[in-house]
Amino acid sequence: MPKSTPPTIIAACLCALAVAASHADAQSLVSTPIDFPGAVLTTARGINAQGDIVGWYTDTAGGTHGYLLSGGQFRSIDFPGAQSTQAWGIGPSGDIVGTYLRPGESGLESQHVVEIQ
Repeated sequence: MPKSTPPTIIAACLCALAVAASHADAQSLVSTPIDFPGAVLTTARGINAQGDIVGWYTDTAGGTHGYLLSGGQFRSIDFPGAQSTQAWGIGPSGDIVGTYLRPGESGLESQHVVEIQ
């Protein structure tokens, strides 16, 4: 009659496989800093399948601007007449969605949602 494998050996093997798999995944990850030129703070919020990245940055005067990073080149995004613009997401075709605040506005209840072309 065949002997069965003790549960502790099975659990140990499964743990070893999980550790090996997570170690392999960790080695394949690449971290790339995203710093808008001249900004004091840069935040990334969205990425599409083409690798285009959107977010916002704070300039040295404290202003908030959206940005698009595509092909290694930054493009600043400012909604006309806004005091603050933030890009939150980018679709497969490059459509960008974000929010902006008009001069004198503050807080979440004052944000306006916009599609940026």
